[in-house]
Amino acid sequence: MSRAVGILWLATLGMGLGPDAMLRAQEPPAHLALCINDDAARRFLDRVRYLVARGDSTAHPEHATVEVEEPACRAAAEAYAGIPHRQALPRPPFAIMVVRMDQRYYVQLADSPADPWDIALFDRRFQPLGTVGPP
Repeated sequence: MSRAVGILWLATLGMGLGPDAMLRAQEPPAHLALCINDDAARRFLDRVRYLVARGDSTAHPEHATVEVEEPACRAAAEAYAGIPHRQALPRPPFAIMVVRMDQRYYVQLADSPADPWDIALFDRRFQPLGTVGPP
């Protein structure tokens, strides 16, 4: 038995894995979290509720929630990357903040020095409806 194999075999025994166990390298996650759900996302939720309450009488700001479900986050990130922006976006995947309200999604790049009132608006199929800003 070579010295390296002997050391590996002893290491597996020392970890309680037994001689037939295989050690495998830890693989990186298959994806990164696209939607964030932290204090910045909660402030974004408050901004969206404020804007909607001031401008859209048919919307229900009390129904607004921070979106964290992966399929919606991935679709929102792809849709957000596909619209023109005033500044260059980082390379995907990038973190975004998503608020779902009624049949609409409000999306903004997370951790960005961009205007905090520059918010992209999408329908439930993530087709762009425009941008939302202060009234």
